Formats: sequence, C-alpha cells, structure tokens
Amino acid sequence: MRVVVVGLVALMSIVLGQAAESDEGANAALRAAEDAGSAVPRIALEGVTVTPLVRAEGLYYYPPPGEPLGALVQLFVRNTSTNASAWAGFDEARFNGVYPLNYVLRGDWAWHDTPDIWKDMERKLPPEALSVWTINAVRPTWNDDGDLTATSEDWTRGAMYPMAATVEAPSRWISAVTFLGSDPTPSETVVHVANDAATPMRITGVRLWLPRSDAPPRALFAGD
Repeated sequence: MRVVVVGLVALMSIVLGQAAESDEGANAALRAAEDAGSAVPRIALEGVTVTPLVRAEGLYYYPPPGEPLGALVQLFVRNTSTNASAWAGFDEARFNGVYPLNYVLRGDWAWHDTPDIWKDMERKLPPEALSVWTINAVRPTWNDDGDLTATSEDWTRGAMYPMAATVEAPSRWISAVTFLGSDPTPSETVVHVANDAATPMRITGVRLWLPRSDAPPRALFAGD
C-alpha cells in the first residue's frame, strides 16, 4: 500500500503522517528566524491539483466530440513569510508570459479565477496565508511539455513573483466534496477521491484551510 498526498481545492489538504508534521514544525521555526527582520513577502507555489474534465455517459453529443477534454487546474500559492508586515499583492498575473484573457479568447481556457479578475482587496495575501488560482482548461494542457510558469506583479512593492509548475495528467485526484447538513460551518464532509493508479492509496490526515474575518476573503489559513 502506498501513502500519497492529495490536495483539496481551496478548503483542505491531505497530508502525510507524523514525520511530515515534524518537518513542518522545523521549517516554520526556520522561516520565523529568517523573517524576523524582513517585511519582504516570500511567495511559494505549494502545490498543483489537476482534476480531469469528463463527458457524461449516456448523453448524445452533436457534433460528436473530437479532441480530449482538458482539466480543472488549481495552483496553491502561499505567502510563507511570518513577518506581520510582509503582505503580498497580486496586481496582475501572467502564465508563460501570457495574460489569462488571451487564453480564454483563443479557446484554450473556458474561464479562469486568477488575480486579474479579482477585486483589489482580494489580491492582497497576508503572511502565512494561502491563495488558490483556478484555470478551467478546454484542452489537455499537459499534452505539450507540461511546464507552466505563473508570474504575478506586485505594483506597490515593485516586485515580481515567478512560480514554476509542471501540469500533468493525474493518477489520483479529489473528484467531489460534499458537506453534510445545513449548518454554515458543517462538521462533517464526504470526499470522493478517484484513484486511477495501479496501486492502492491510504489517506493519513486532513487539514482545513479557511478564511478569517480579519483578512481578505480569498486568503485561507491552516486550521489545527
């Protein structure tokens, strides 16, 4: 049996066991020491999720579908700084040097949810917070070379934040999430994890990432 890591879009991340938690504690202490006197944000791409798009079985399509469908691609962008003044701004974003709107207009993407269309307040990322950028790709973006460089420009600081990722067809992904009950803050959820690999998988932990009242609504913070 193989232990794997799976990320849940905008809400939770599934993590490895105790060893990973110990490493994270050491990394947090190191970051705190490095950031003690620095108000400069440190932006990192913490992960990428790829959820394949599917065609409903039993439906008739006209004209018949041609090329394969793409995927919902999500980038998990985090401000790893611990200094309270190290806020980052994502005033505009480009992907492989191209603005998101260009991808939509030429038919590569159906839509996107990235900083270019967010309100000004939503483009600010506090220290230790996570931001989720979403791309709904019409075509399988991994059919080329799979390399993707997302670059965000912070106009206030005059800084650029480049982040490199590889987008590949996944073997495991979170297919659906259902929150149980009508409470605005439900305590139970059902997660459907698809495993298209040849080996079984085991989930060892879950962590929720949620917004806070004292931060922009798109900034998510790790729960206990």
